[in-house]
Amino acid sequence: MKRFQECNWLEKVWRYRHYMYIPFKWFYYQYISAFYITDDETFIDEKVRGEVLFKLLKSIAQLDMKWYHTMEEVRKSFGMDDYEDDIDETEYWKGND
Repeated sequence: MKRFQECNWLEKVWRYRHYMYIPFKWFYYQYISAFYITDDETFIDEKVRGEVLFKLLKSIAQLDMKWYHTMEEVRKSFGMDDYEDDIDETEYWKGND
């Protein structure tokens, strides 16, 4: 399956359907049930509410839409166009030749 940015307009419209469920899921987790996240340091389950819950649900919807960015796009958005990898990957090859 192609990533979202490479799709034509019809397929993008179809994938945008995941955004329609966000308000309903937000209402469900805000008032009826709870969305828990476990803290790594204390191992305590914490309820996620409000704006953080909305952002989390939006990120999950984008994941379902296959909306992700390549490393080159991330570097370009942060102004790191001239960044070059100085690591020679042949040094780290541990497989059988």
